[in-house]
Amino acid sequence: KTKRQPFMCQMARTGSAVLHGSSPCLLLVSLALFMASLASAAECPSSTDLQSSSDTTGHFLFASITWERVEGNTVMFEITSAWRRKHHWPCKKDEGFNGPDGWPGLGQELSVVGLSMVSDAGEKRQEAAGQVASKFYTGDGIEYDLSLKVTSFSIKEDWLMGVSFVQHTYKKPQHSVMPFYPPHYVASPGDKSKSQPYHAVPWRAEFLGCCRQYKGRGNSFNFGTAATIDLDDHVASPRIVTMPFQFVYPDTTNRIALCALSVAGKPGMVMKTNGTINYPQDDNTAATYHWSVESTTDATFIQDAKVNGQASTRSRCAILELDAVYKAGQRDYISVGVTLGNALVTADMTLTVLPEPPGTTNVLYALSTTASYFGCPRYEFCEYEQSFGKVLPAAAGLRSLAIISRLNDMLEVRYVISTGKHASSLVATQQNNVQYSATIAGEDHQALPTGATWNPVTNPMSNTGELVTGIDVQYSASDINTRPLVDVPISHEHRDYTAVAELGPDMYSVADSNFNKLTGGATVTILLEKMTNSNDGNAVFDHSRLAAITRVVLASDSQVAQYLDDGFTKVDKNLLQQSNRGAVYIMYKRGSGVPVLDIRTSAAAGYTRVSTSSSTGAIVSIYVHFARDVSIARTLNWKPCTGQDEEYIVCASVAAWNASEAYSTPQQCMLLDIVATKPPVFVPVTGSESDKVLHASMGKMLALEMRVRREDLPLAPSETVPSIRFSAINGQPRDEAGVSELLTARTRTLARIVPPSRVGSGLAPREDAGDSSLRGEFSGFIEWIPSPYQGGWEGQVCVEACLDTGLCPSTPMASSEVCSEQCYHVKVARCKWALQSDDSLIEIAPRFQTNWLQLWYLNPSMAHPDHASTLTVAAEAAQGVSVAGQPMQINIGRLYAPLWDDTLESVAQRFGMSVERLIQVNADLKGMVATHLFSEFKRSASNTISPEVCIVPDSCGLAP
Repeated sequence: KTKRQPFMCQMARTGSAVLHGSSPCLLLVSLALFMASLASAAECPSSTDLQSSSDTTGHFLFASITWERVEGNTVMFEITSAWRRKHHWPCKKDEGFNGPDGWPGLGQELSVVGLSMVSDAGEKRQEAAGQVASKFYTGDGIEYDLSLKVTSFSIKEDWLMGVSFVQHTYKKPQHSVMPFYPPHYVASPGDKSKSQPYHAVPWRAEFLGCCRQYKGRGNSFNFGTAATIDLDDHVASPRIVTMPFQFVYPDTTNRIALCALSVAGKPGMVMKTNGTINYPQDDNTAATYHWSVESTTDATFIQDAKVNGQASTRSRCAILELDAVYKAGQRDYISVGVTLGNALVTADMTLTVLPEPPGTTNVLYALSTTASYFGCPRYEFCEYEQSFGKVLPAAAGLRSLAIISRLNDMLEVRYVISTGKHASSLVATQQNNVQYSATIAGEDHQALPTGATWNPVTNPMSNTGELVTGIDVQYSASDINTRPLVDVPISHEHRDYTAVAELGPDMYSVADSNFNKLTGGATVTILLEKMTNSNDGNAVFDHSRLAAITRVVLASDSQVAQYLDDGFTKVDKNLLQQSNRGAVYIMYKRGSGVPVLDIRTSAAAGYTRVSTSSSTGAIVSIYVHFARDVSIARTLNWKPCTGQDEEYIVCASVAAWNASEAYSTPQQCMLLDIVATKPPVFVPVTGSESDKVLHASMGKMLALEMRVRREDLPLAPSETVPSIRFSAINGQPRDEAGVSELLTARTRTLARIVPPSRVGSGLAPREDAGDSSLRGEFSGFIEWIPSPYQGGWEGQVCVEACLDTGLCPSTPMASSEVCSEQCYHVKVARCKWALQSDDSLIEIAPRFQTNWLQLWYLNPSMAHPDHASTLTVAAEAAQGVSVAGQPMQINIGRLYAPLWDDTLESVAQRFGMSVERLIQVNADLKGMVATHLFSEFKRSASNTISPEVCIVPDSCGLAP
């Protein structure tokens, strides 16, 4: 690491470098020095340091407990806690502490020490008389000394946070049992343990001790957090998700959003016994969350808090309302608990009162006065369902976090992120005041799920590019190295760049960025992109398109691999192209830290020099302008994918360090329920109901309107249209093989799915009266014209609406499509043909293998056999077949009600038809054996017996 430091940051040897607190170059240097300190010999704090660290009343700041069953009666406890960092931690003289300042650092294993509970309120509690006994008690008489592994810390703010694990085996699933009934009302003494119902009394595990750093309004230095365990009832506890340090406003009541998740996921959401034994009536009951205030603080929980005006659908979060009104600068502690079913866990946390009440004059204030982080109402929480492959929406065009510091201090987003199984430490978007990563790659997007990022973004409501969102390099040729008789050497590869690509609307050239000037080689131009919403309409919804670059370095061939390991992206275009001077590349990161505002090639105030040399010694330098982040905006960008379907909670705030103390906005929490892509659903449409029998006629178009709605939330203003097709089974009705050969050329048949415009195929987005799209809704029509050989058909016409899940199927081996099916029950009238334009009986007759005279006889109201369309509306109305605006129908046969002893063969013979012909004009007779009795044959898809069949008698061929 020491060897890499010079090329990581050349400022140390460059007098023209401009340094400031937000410089990523400084952070790289600090990180390199920090990592170098890990390898060097460390010493324990001196007696002077220890004495100064004792000038406080205590060291405890925060703790919470969770547990999960391992097997049998064995439980794994997880205790997350935060403490003063400069505390009398036991220190091994031959090892010391690993922090850069001689105090504990990342990964340090610390023995948790403190006093047993005390009753007096003396000063300097760390020096008070008492037993050294801040221990973890399992409730069955066993106690454990805790070992803490540091996961994050702050030197300036003097705190560290870490996690402890204790595996413990109980002798029985619960502490004890209590009978339902009085002692005199029991079963036989010999079997009452099996037959009499009991209430279970759970174990109660506690982490107790002294001393809190602040006494608080509860007038106690003692801290404590607890959990209850009944292994017959629950497989795990809930996990309280919160930031360890809470900031509230003075001179007003305050609200704090708190959330919880089941450590075991769905299995933990069930009470197996509901706290009873031998009482199966309440077994396997759904477990729900209930919040409580465990300390004497004047506070209450709003259990049924609404989310954006709607009732919570998941009940994972609640609002803690602090009725106590604090004064500026006060400190307090509050203990809260959450019960999932019958499993209780508690958390003991710090409250710090900000110097000013809320409002636009506060030291920190939001850019929006109506909504806060994640588009939520202020001081509350949000719930979002997010499908695989979908981006978290930037609600109302707002960024996830948008905060300004009135004190002109540098800001950072601090957060914790948790699933049921795993919770992060308190981390930040950059290692400025909080240290959480020992690697450069880990500094950005710390603890976020794979693919998720915290990005600084250009204001999506602005048409002016603020931040650098992309970097490229362009080559061209100039007359300086191509003009005859010019002494400058030509390209060593003997080729020139003559074509210059046209720049996009958000691309800018960096002036004087040709590093091959007067040395030969291609003319080089650095291009910067500053994406704006005006050039990307989806950017208001999808902020990943506006993500800014936060780190820029220059790398030689030998340095590229390490930077790639550190998470940088390489612009694979040599800045020394064709100059015979080696290679230097621009590399960048879209991290979570300070965004880049500009890049230039000459020094200027506010710009930081970034430099390196090629393998031949050629030095290349650029100058980078970083934002100061006194106004901070970060967006959580994430498109979850396969294997990430679970609940996540993010609690975040914006914090700063003001010379001597930290201050922060109140935390806000967001619940993300990540789900596999859901198939689109069919929306009921009047007139095309799937639960009714829809009637059709041969030759007449049946148009069924369909409406489909995408359910893969959140929905963007413009969504891909779901594909739609006839189902493989019970889909498009088809004629039997060979029947199509009997149809004449002008016989109209059709089966297709079309949009409302009838142009093309498939569905189209629905629009309201104002021609604006109804988000996520689509419509179309099934158009079907039954053929002359589908009379009497009855069954299901089914279609499938599908979404392509792309690279994110529900499981690794699942289909790349998710589909839903809609079926319509259709019945085609027998013996009726809907007239087509210019139909004549001579043209119609061959379709049904009969003659025009027979058809004319069957339709006595027809004026002339050559003009079937002259059938009058009045005549059709008399027959009861006319519908305004619909094709008129004619009879192509007679309806006959088979007798009880009729068979297919006997009916065909009686009317001069073949058995095959009788089946062709009665599609529902398919599969009937010639000798089968009609009375015993169930013909339709609904499994009912039709009372009639269509016959087309061969009148001329019948014997007199």
